[in-house]
Amino acid sequence: MDFSKLKEMAIYDLTQYRQLADSSSAEDRQRAALIKKTLAQLPEKEQAVLEWFYINRNHGRADRIKLQAALNMENSVLYRFKDTALLHYYTALVCVLHSAE
Repeated sequence: MDFSKLKEMAIYDLTQYRQLADSSSAEDRQRAALIKKTLAQLPEKEQAVLEWFYINRNHGRADRIKLQAALNMENSVLYRFKDTALLHYYTALVCVLHSAE
């Protein structure tokens, strides 16, 4: 499986987090808990970037500039870091799922 497919899967998980967490379905809430547990495995900077881009997505340009300043990253570095964080998220997800077996 190539990185683009893994990236799509990770993005889908993260963008669905709020909906899953607020669902009345126990299965959806369990999936949200898995996403939260997986995010907790990542360094704080990676968590912040993934949450900013995919979970809490109601941001403007000024907010992105604040995020860049908080993380001390230029725009291009931030977007490359986001891709790395997505790969790390998916890797952490595999580890979390494997440890649950």
